Order: sequence, then structure tokens, then C-alpha cells
Amino acid sequence: MLFTKLTAFFALAASIQAWVIPEGAANGVYAVTRDADGKDVHTRIDQAESALEERDADYKLERRFYGQIFCGCGFTLNRGNTDSAVAKLKAQLGGGAGAVIPAHQSFYSITNDVVAFVCSRNDGNGRLPASVLTPELAAITSQCGLYIAGAREIGSRDGAAIVGYQRYKNGDNFCATSTSSSADHC
Repeated sequence: MLFTKLTAFFALAASIQAWVIPEGAANGVYAVTRDADGKDVHTRIDQAESALEERDADYKLERRFYGQIFCGCGFTLNRGNTDSAVAKLKAQLGGGAGAVIPAHQSFYSITNDVVAFVCSRNDGNGRLPASVLTPELAAITSQCGLYIAGAREIGSRDGAAIVGYQRYKNGDNFCATSTSSSADHC
């Protein structure tokens, strides 16, 4: 029993390293995979710029889906950088069935000082289209506020994935830090 727990702990600890943004990562959307030697490979995958839609300053969103929300109250994000990072991540996930996100891996998009992300907590590959990500991010905005850092666990009770956006800094372990807040609204 102890051996099983230790094995699971070390497997989880190894997978969390995939969520650490490497030093000097440039603006863009990235996929994180593991090579044959077990090392994490961060590959820049975005090519196209996305169009941003203007929203009314008084626009309010209603929470439509359920899931744990973590708000970074007091961590205001740059509006343009947030919109750009989110739009690029949505463009990469695409429509239809969406992008395949490998087990315990992540997709993220950096624009200057903001990172938008999807982190898998599944033991198997999963798919996430932009059409599913959009209302999840809207729920974060509804609870945390416009351009306030936030994340949401989606999927099963244990959390099949974490989606969100927050301030970016070199070496950030965004999948871990994004769920460290005890606030579920601001």
C-alpha cells in the first residue's frame, strides 16, 4: 500500500513539472508534451493573430456552469494582454471536437505579463474545444471580476482540467498557483 502511494506521489510530482513555464518563454501559445526520455518539451504552436471583440463596459456575465472557482482578488490584469492571451488560446483549441490535451499536460498562451491556460488533470488524453472554454472563462469573469486573475476546475469532482488566466512571470507553475486562492469571488 505504501509503495503504491509513493509511486503515485512521484508520478504526480513528475507530471507537475510540465506546468512550469521555462525561463525566457516568448509571447505565444504552447503545447507541453513529454519526449522519449521523459523530459517536458514546450513547443510554440500558434501562428495566427486573432481578432478581439469589443465589449460594453457594463457587460455582466451570468454563471451557467458549476465548478470550483479560484479568484486572484487584487491581481488586476492588463486588459489588452488578457484578451490577446485568451483569444490565442481559444484559436489554438479550435472548434469542433477541439484540441487533444495529453494526460497531465497543458496548453498555455503568453502575452507579455498574462498567461491563459488549460491544464489536464486526467490520466488519459482529453479534448477541449474553444466553445467549451469560452463559458468556463466567462464564469471566472463573473465571479472574480473583469480582468482579475482566476481559474476554474472543470470536469469531474476531482477536476479533469483547470482553465484560467493570471499574471505571468518566468518559471511560473501556473497550474499549481492558480488554485491556491481560498477566494471564490471578489
